[in-house]
Amino acid sequence: MKWLIISAIIIIAGYLLWPKRQVKVRGRISELAQYLRGLQNAGNPQAFLITDIIGTPHFIQFSRNNDGVQLNMPLITTDQISIKETLEKACRESGLQPQITQGSDGSEFLDCEIDGENEMVISVIEKIVSEAFEVSHSDKAKYTLAGYCQKLAPNNSLTADS
Repeated sequence: MKWLIISAIIIIAGYLLWPKRQVKVRGRISELAQYLRGLQNAGNPQAFLITDIIGTPHFIQFSRNNDGVQLNMPLITTDQISIKETLEKACRESGLQPQITQGSDGSEFLDCEIDGENEMVISVIEKIVSEAFEVSHSDKAKYTLAGYCQKLAPNNSLTADS
């Protein structure tokens, strides 16, 4: 019985103390830089960030690579396909080489490797997002952080209604 109680305490403590795998935070596009910094500094090579632009069907994914960040845009829905050329142009104008890749299920993705010093990578991504998605710093966004700690997320100052 004693071992059963100790096991239960350990399981409950582990559940309560173990960091979440994903954190969702509402905010503004102006906060993209802080989440990209967190992604770049994450110890987990599988970490990624999804940025949903609230009020639009658009979202964009970012993952770590050895020298910076990979921008990853699925090309599945009509809305995603419709922004493909604009996103490719924004990447090329930033001196990058966008590529079309195939997902494991055969779906296409537009990928762009953005390598370099952290702040330069962030600056390039902010420019691409601003141009391709026609957003301003004050536009609302939802960020999904996966594989890096919730301590990087702000205090959820915006609610769903803000």
